[in-house]
Amino acid sequence: MRVVTASVARIGKTPKRKKTVLETKDYQYPGERMTYLQAMGGIWVFFLILAGYFAHSTFINGRSSMFYKSSHVGYELIVIAILYPVLTIVGLNYMSSRPRKMELKRAGPRARVSPSNQPQLHKLVKDASALLCMKQPELYLIADEVPFLYAVPGRQGSIIMSNKCIEVLHPEELAAAVSKQLGHLKTGHVSADLAITAIRSLHPLLQIVFLPAMLMSLLMRGWQDTIDYTGDRCSLLVTRRLQTCTSAMVKLAAATASVTQVGGKRDRRRAEKKKARVGDAMTDREVAAEEAGGALAKIGPDELDAYLAGGGELGEDPVQVERAFNISRFIDQQRNLKDRIRNLGEWADTEVCEEALTKVDEIRATLKST
Repeated sequence: MRVVTASVARIGKTPKRKKTVLETKDYQYPGERMTYLQAMGGIWVFFLILAGYFAHSTFINGRSSMFYKSSHVGYELIVIAILYPVLTIVGLNYMSSRPRKMELKRAGPRARVSPSNQPQLHKLVKDASALLCMKQPELYLIADEVPFLYAVPGRQGSIIMSNKCIEVLHPEELAAAVSKQLGHLKTGHVSADLAITAIRSLHPLLQIVFLPAMLMSLLMRGWQDTIDYTGDRCSLLVTRRLQTCTSAMVKLAAATASVTQVGGKRDRRRAEKKKARVGDAMTDREVAAEEAGGALAKIGPDELDAYLAGGGELGEDPVQVERAFNISRFIDQQRNLKDRIRNLGEWADTEVCEEALTKVDEIRATLKST
């Protein structure tokens, strides 16, 4: 009798609907994870072999080793060899983020975006984070004439953005740019990417000190391009508009180029130092990029919007044709920009993208009903 009653009770219950969750595999660029694992695995194997050598010298040869006089030093070398890659990444992350953290500290609490000081911007980050099924990171807004937007590692991660981005981008485009950084945080790109970027700007002697990161920069040259493809896909999932994502990419690049062209004394000093290092001989690509950037700086935001909205055509007027040519040439000269636009467009036509968009739509509907 008890068994029959329990069975009836189970039949009468309505089964719970499985919660829709956006996973990394739904949008991650193919091969990105494998490239990362192969590079990091190779580095770890190298340092494990080094730790094995120290262990062999400590436990087999003992104090006869020429590298150290006691086994205590041998134990320390073993631990350092094993932890060296992690310590390197943590150290470079700290060195890279420290200047910005000091700037945030000087800016004070007002730099942190909250519902009280920047309600629309805070809501944008909150909604995008919910759609990507991740914890909402902190967003900090810094006054700067250069448009920049990047993520830094942490418990929930943080996004640091200049107020120039708000001037350059429309709200939908800003959502696309922020969602790209959220994608980096969700997928776990930030720590390794920050370390690789930092090591390339250090003095050669310091690069030797941070040897694991230098190996990462050599073995993961293409990895940084693939994580941009992954981040762009997250921006498409949130905005659902390919044109919006493309506009955000081009406008940020164009605004940065414009600032460089009309930069202050500091920018000119940097340019003069670079010219002194490399001489007057510039590559054809550098000359073309400089010319394209100068021509693009003369084109207004409205004209750039018209070009992007028209799919690259501004009409038959000679002036408009020339502007379209300058914008197109600028896109070609920007590193990885044309590839990002093409890759995102190709992914938008795949079944994988449709399935991911369906998931996001279900999540959006759930959020609206709650």
